[in-house]
Amino acid sequence: MDTAALPARLVVHNGDTSTTIALDPLPFTIGRHADHHLSLSNSQVSRQHAAIHRDRDGYYIEDLGSSQGTRINGIRQQTARLSSGDRIELGSSGITLVFLLQHDDLTTRTLFTRIAATPA
Repeated sequence: MDTAALPARLVVHNGDTSTTIALDPLPFTIGRHADHHLSLSNSQVSRQHAAIHRDRDGYYIEDLGSSQGTRINGIRQQTARLSSGDRIELGSSGITLVFLLQHDDLTTRTLFTRIAATPA
């Protein structure tokens, strides 16, 4: 299956609230600065924290030199290939982003079970 052609989204889990955001346009930028596609007002998120890109092999995330780092499934990485269900953490903000491909029909309960089961 050509995962590069599949639409993707992020589920933003911040405390007791969750929001789903389509990854459009690409590259999809994340940071504290208001001009990013996903702007998060949290002091642990850098102004220009990360960007999600797509190439012929699929999606990947790139840390943009943030001071607190970006962790994928608990491992701090500068650049990482993304698979559906991967958990992204921005510094120690407490905000969790879950990357999902459109074909993945995870329920909200399954999604939160995955988040809770993944070691921090």
